[in-house]
Amino acid sequence: AKFGAVTREIDQLHNQGRPILIGTTSIEKSEYLSDLLRRKGIPHQVLNAKNHEKEADIIAQAGRTEAVTVATNMAGRGVDIILGGNPEGREQGEWLEEHNKVVGLAGLHIIGTEHHEARRIDNQLRGRAGRQGDPGSSRFYASLEDEILRRFGGDRVKGLMQWAGMDENTPIEHPLVTKTITNAQVQTEGYHFDIRKHLVEYDDVVNRHREVIYAERKKILSGADLRANIISMIQDEIQGLVTTHFDHNLGELDLPGLLEDVSRILPVSQTVSYELAKQSQSNGKQITEKLNDYAIELYNQREQELGPDNMRLVERLVMLRVIDGLWK
Repeated sequence: AKFGAVTREIDQLHNQGRPILIGTTSIEKSEYLSDLLRRKGIPHQVLNAKNHEKEADIIAQAGRTEAVTVATNMAGRGVDIILGGNPEGREQGEWLEEHNKVVGLAGLHIIGTEHHEARRIDNQLRGRAGRQGDPGSSRFYASLEDEILRRFGGDRVKGLMQWAGMDENTPIEHPLVTKTITNAQVQTEGYHFDIRKHLVEYDDVVNRHREVIYAERKKILSGADLRANIISMIQDEIQGLVTTHFDHNLGELDLPGLLEDVSRILPVSQTVSYELAKQSQSNGKQITEKLNDYAIELYNQREQELGPDNMRLVERLVMLRVIDGLWK
């Protein structure tokens, strides 16, 4: 019904000789409207970013008498529509006569087949007419089946119209409708603004992660001593495991679960298991200290076996492999 009304208005204005620019929201809709105009025998041009070479010439002549141009948002950007068409390559008197004729017909008329999610795009389309003191006009059509209206209660209004006995061809023109559409656009713009804002915030977080990781890699590659860092990591891991398996309310330790998790990062001897079993009723701090001392003792033993230089090399290789593996 909406495109039928659009076609009727185009036919009426075309018969008057007035140039018309029709804006659509997608290539599919521009081709659909073009098919309707072709059936009614209305000559027209279609700009939908498919023919980049011809678009500048077509949009430059969109201000001539009886010109009908169907365009998408991206078509003809940056080209002014001159009433009477582009004067280049034409006799001055001939162009001036056609220019004055178009001015007398009230200039270029803009038809929007659907409101966009952003008011800025609607205003860009409206702004094609009435430039630099020239006359012009614009009209936007909206259907309750348009995306922006369906998203903000169009179905409820549609049901109300059906209840009132109004068919789909009944036009509704009221300031309240315009206000409702504007409010829907404002809400949509706010939604998209929040998305962009969260994306920037997420990018900041990722960038901070990247800076920390690259700083750590640079420190490793420069040959820094990593022993203190690695021991600190081991102690933090042990502290986390003890906290997880210690019930502070009962003051009891889940010893089997703790030993199972600790054995994944270092071998647990029978002696250590026995000593932990004796302290299972004590607080978590004593158990953490016992495991930390045992871990440092094992670390020192491994360093004596490999030698200090080889141990530093192994530390750097392992740290690089772990960081690169987790950062992928």
